[in-house]
Amino acid sequence: MRIVCIGGSGHYPYVLRAFQYDQSLEMCAAAPGSADESIEKLLQDCRDTGENPAVYDDYRLMLDDVRPDVVVVNCFFGLHGQINASVIERGFALYAEKPLTTSLEEFDRLWSVWRERRTPLACMFGLRYTPWFFTAWTLVQQGAVGTVRLMNAQKSYRLGSRGAHFRERRL
Repeated sequence: MRIVCIGGSGHYPYVLRAFQYDQSLEMCAAAPGSADESIEKLLQDCRDTGENPAVYDDYRLMLDDVRPDVVVVNCFFGLHGQINASVIERGFALYAEKPLTTSLEEFDRLWSVWRERRTPLACMFGLRYTPWFFTAWTLVQQGAVGTVRLMNAQKSYRLGSRGAHFRERRL
């Protein structure tokens, strides 16, 4: 399966972990989602797993050249909507970092494009199958904690330890 990656600012390690279980996977190419995004860590992590993807400056050119089976999008959040729609418009399967879009207008466009193309689409919800979450879910399903009326959870990051793109609303 030929895979390409747009951006290196999300949970792309979910994808790289799969390479140890499936030898048919190939990370063919990578490109940043925008000119100000570095993908150096992604490229190093790819090399650490034995992959040596071609590097493109423009993800659109990469998609047109490589014609992959799956496109991984995990760039700056504010760019997800337009890039995800572009991937689906080209007819590629999409594995996307969340959120899929950051505005209702982008969501409407993405939804419209997806309804027309019906390409496979999945989001990076990797925590749901980690042992601790899966165990909690299983126990709730078995009634071990009684009837659940409300569940709330939050995952927070310190602003000072996040990339600069987290401080710009448009990104």
